[in-house]
Amino acid sequence: MEVPNPSVIEYGRIFRRVCDAIGLEFDPAAVNYLVEEHYTKAGRPLHGCEPRDILDHLVHAASYFGVEPRLTPELLDHAVSAYFANLDDDEGSN
Repeated sequence: MEVPNPSVIEYGRIFRRVCDAIGLEFDPAAVNYLVEEHYTKAGRPLHGCEPRDILDHLVHAASYFGVEPRLTPELLDHAVSAYFANLDDDEGSN
């Protein structure tokens, strides 16, 4: 079964649900930053599984750096960089 990519609004709703599930304070401005900087500018489509994966990377990065997990541009940049680097590596090996 094909699952269509979410709209920006749907992506934001998914992101909010994941934040709620893991106890992270949701910030709509952070989602706007994420979408603009790491999707729109990069020409990437939105995928519904990515908020969970990106937030998982963000929580691990915060732990590594010894800071509170928050939706800051710095932690989002780090999480997205790690997440898409892994995907890019997988695509390059095919």
